[in-house]
Amino acid sequence: MWFLWLFNTTGLVFGPAILLAGVVSLGLCLWASFRQGLHRAPRLAVTFSLLPIALGIGAAVVGLGLWLAGVMPEVTGLDAAQALAKACLAGLATSAAPLTWALALLFFGRDLP
Repeated sequence: MWFLWLFNTTGLVFGPAILLAGVVSLGLCLWASFRQGLHRAPRLAVTFSLLPIALGIGAAVVGLGLWLAGVMPEVTGLDAAQALAKACLAGLATSAAPLTWALALLFFGRDLP
């Protein structure tokens, strides 16, 4: 349940985008697992595995911009910092499994145990 707790501050745009990027990166890891002859497949999987992290950082930057612009005046500094950190952690938690899988494919290739 803690995984869903990370997404209560990402909003209606970045939350689903982070989850969709995680699903796409898992699909690319699965595709790269069966395409061992292609040298670009693991690199492509690693690149797309970093996408949820980039979206989480993007969500934090957009949230910080909105907070500094005064769109959310009722939010205090500590609450804003917690929400921005949770957006980054949501991206990190979503990309943990695909990134580990993609890096294992990149470094070990067919020699996986």
